[in-house]
Amino acid sequence: MTFFDYLYYKYYRYQIKVGNADIAPFGAAIAFGVLTAVTLIAIIEIVEVVFRLRDRILNSQYGIVVLGSAIIAGCYIFFVTSGRYRDVAAHFQNESDRQRRLGILCAILWPLLVLVLLGVFVALARSQCNYGSAC
Repeated sequence: MTFFDYLYYKYYRYQIKVGNADIAPFGAAIAFGVLTAVTLIAIIEIVEVVFRLRDRILNSQYGIVVLGSAIIAGCYIFFVTSGRYRDVAAHFQNESDRQRRLGILCAILWPLLVLVLLGVFVALARSQCNYGSAC
């Protein structure tokens, strides 16, 4: 099992805790997919701005939408359709108190990291526009 399996498990358990037990696998897959997509898109955009790539990887807003949708759909297929969420839930069911606290910390830090990456991207993009480059 990987770090990403554990993060999926934490979002899955959160869905159950808030009363969405009937759609917990779906909700956790969507939340996990959105966070993964935003993380990758932010990293790609930062690389494009820092290295001033002329041929942008995500050429338009549609590129971002297509990439984000593909990642979200991939997470859904990987965890829900294949039934992997059952294996992940069974594997992490008997976690210790220490593991639980560390997992909650990771599940909170990842969205914060995404926000920081987006902030870095916006700051870099604005600074590039301020120095006379094409925006």
